[in-house]
Amino acid sequence: MICALLASCSVSCQALPCEAIKLCSAGQMTGPYVGEIDTDAGLVKALERRSFSKEVILLLGSAGTMLLPLLQTIKDFESHGYAHILILAKDAATCATIAGHVPDVGCADSTASLGVSAAAAAAAGQSSAKLDLFHTKWSVAARAVRHGYNVLLLDTDVLQLGDVYGTLKAAPFKDVTMLAQARGGAAGYATATEVDPGVLYIQNADPSGPVSWVLSEAADRFARWAEDGFQTLATKGYTPCGLRSGDMLNDVLASAAAGQLLFYGPVIKCQAKEDAAVKRAMEKAVDWPSREQPATSDGLRIFELKLPSDLSATAELGGSLYPPSRLATSQAVQKALAGACLNCTTEWPLWPDVSGAPTPGKPPLKKETLALLPPWVAGAYEPRAEPGYWGSGQVLGHTQSPDASVRSSALAKAHVRMAYGAYHWDSVVAKVKGGKGVYTTSDDAQHVPIVAAIHPDLLADPTLTRAQFDSLTDSLVQVAQYTRKFAVWPAVPCSLPWVNGSTGWARFPGPDANRTMLCMRETQLGPECMSKGVPSMLPWELERMKEVYRLHRPMDASPEKTLVAGGRANPDYTKALVYTTLQEVPFQDLAHQIVNNVMTLPGSSEPTRVTGQRLHILYIGQAITIKYADPSQPDAYQAVPSFAIKGDPEVWRPSMPDKTPKQLEDAFNALKAKCFPSAGFSTVISGGRS
Repeated sequence: MICALLASCSVSCQALPCEAIKLCSAGQMTGPYVGEIDTDAGLVKALERRSFSKEVILLLGSAGTMLLPLLQTIKDFESHGYAHILILAKDAATCATIAGHVPDVGCADSTASLGVSAAAAAAAGQSSAKLDLFHTKWSVAARAVRHGYNVLLLDTDVLQLGDVYGTLKAAPFKDVTMLAQARGGAAGYATATEVDPGVLYIQNADPSGPVSWVLSEAADRFARWAEDGFQTLATKGYTPCGLRSGDMLNDVLASAAAGQLLFYGPVIKCQAKEDAAVKRAMEKAVDWPSREQPATSDGLRIFELKLPSDLSATAELGGSLYPPSRLATSQAVQKALAGACLNCTTEWPLWPDVSGAPTPGKPPLKKETLALLPPWVAGAYEPRAEPGYWGSGQVLGHTQSPDASVRSSALAKAHVRMAYGAYHWDSVVAKVKGGKGVYTTSDDAQHVPIVAAIHPDLLADPTLTRAQFDSLTDSLVQVAQYTRKFAVWPAVPCSLPWVNGSTGWARFPGPDANRTMLCMRETQLGPECMSKGVPSMLPWELERMKEVYRLHRPMDASPEKTLVAGGRANPDYTKALVYTTLQEVPFQDLAHQIVNNVMTLPGSSEPTRVTGQRLHILYIGQAITIKYADPSQPDAYQAVPSFAIKGDPEVWRPSMPDKTPKQLEDAFNALKAKCFPSAGFSTVISGGRS
């Protein structure tokens, strides 16, 4: 039955893991939630509306550039049968925007503010609004756990490569209270002592136990520092460096691992003037288990978490870093945490304020467990393409992982999703943008670029050299600018010897482990070279464009034509194109070659309206370089070109330059320096993967 409720689901009901664990919530929700969650009444209503079998998925939401990743993530969950999602945003206006795109889900807003100044936030590389949202994340998660819910928190830059719940509800994970991605990447898993909060799941936690304390203390401690303006930290020799979402959580996790109150983050990371003795004492106090060996035969690293029994922070560990008194902000946080329960007096009492009187000698109570998810479950997406490494087990690929090469921006992370085949073009992007202009550099909602691209045969050639690749890239941009088309930035197999192990390349996974990992120049993926106003496109966007074109116009002649110097080339030949010697083509001659050899059909004397108007893809089949200046005609270098070409100018003029040769030469040199400098990735490093 559940599959009938999933518009995007093409698999059978039996194939959905959510059926086996009785967690298919798609089509089963009571309705959306739009409203506040600062009060307990608001949160209770939100959880009742947006949970299923006491499970809830919390996603942070915002408008602007982060809206599409949020909607993509929601669609990922829905494709697996999960709809029990609660979106958290910072204000009602943002929530209204989000809810307008997902009316069946809605959005919960929090207007609570920590009051961190813009200057203080900027000093730590954050914004005040982002710090407020981080705090809301831990506060709402803590209160939801206090209300008896299991909570899954997932960043919107995490690719769902498999079914999340189907894995986390199975052995060896099903009996672990807190499951989290390890911070540090696959290579550092064996010794990792911190979590990456981008992937975090809490299940069956005691509402007044260690895991609940960790979440609550993360929210409460940060609120106390923030309302104090971080002055207590500063006067005791610490900088406010730990202001990321994960820093808030990891600072407190150390206390639960050690069973005593600690201020791990500031001592280890934020000393203005390092005190080596205190740092060593802190590292010794937090005797992380399983540093060298996995705790189980499954390779899973499990930590025991305890409520701190000794609430005194001794001097040898840096002493207490709490501000001397609570102010209004932390008082409100503490009140919200204490009020989040069914029966606060007898059933789920809040533990004593950790800044209160010490209780030395009291044994730790209510033990729970934390497991670091091994990289074959949650980690960087890249190694998935390495045959035999992941198998079929990897569930979550986090583009923010340190061993992921594409993690610089929301734009770059979207490219990874495209490459993997998990970009929801129609159900998300087309609806948000309001038309078929779904491409990164589309000028408007209806704009589908006409492009120039290096012929795929040349890029797939295992004998392609670095010099040949550079020549082809130069040719691509020169022809694209000449013909007023968008250049498709090229991708090549990462296994090429001059790519593998070299710096300056971003690695993209294929849809499955058997697909070749493709690499692109990092310089071409940033907003300077991949945004509106820069006529460019990605290989995966090109594939999408071709797919749509063939779907809607299947009987048309091929929209793909190939340009070579001095003749014809047909991309449909069974024999693959190979690289041929770079050839110089005079500025005026290139126009005639494009018209006569690409736009004019064999046997015809001039271009037809069909071939001219439907030249959607101009492939570069040979490396050429345009000779912009003509010594015999110096004035032509400055003049807007005029071509003596047969046929209707409306047919061929759109593929001809509208700038002088000098202007085009300058434009080429400027784009080359910015997006594909020849010396941009020549340093070879060890440890490259193929």
